[in-house]
Amino acid sequence: MSLGYDAIARTALLKAKVIKLNRLPLEGIRVADFTWIGAGSFTTKLLADHGADVVKIESRGRMDSLRSARPYKDGYSGINRSGYFRRSQ
Repeated sequence: MSLGYDAIARTALLKAKVIKLNRLPLEGIRVADFTWIGAGSFTTKLLADHGADVVKIESRGRMDSLRSARPYKDGYSGINRSGYFRRSQ
């Protein structure tokens, strides 16, 4: 039995809705983060946790001090091991 055009279109539309529902609310949005401590860094982490692509802008001479703040991934300290810079999953 063959499906008619309307049935095929409805099936495709339902699949598209399911895919859209599985996306995070901020997917497809890119954020430039020029902050360097505290509320700004934490806020952009929240945006990333909700799907935004956050691009952190900083220099080697003045890195965000939260990069070395607790809590640490697996309990080991390090420049990129801070819980503020680890993706939540």
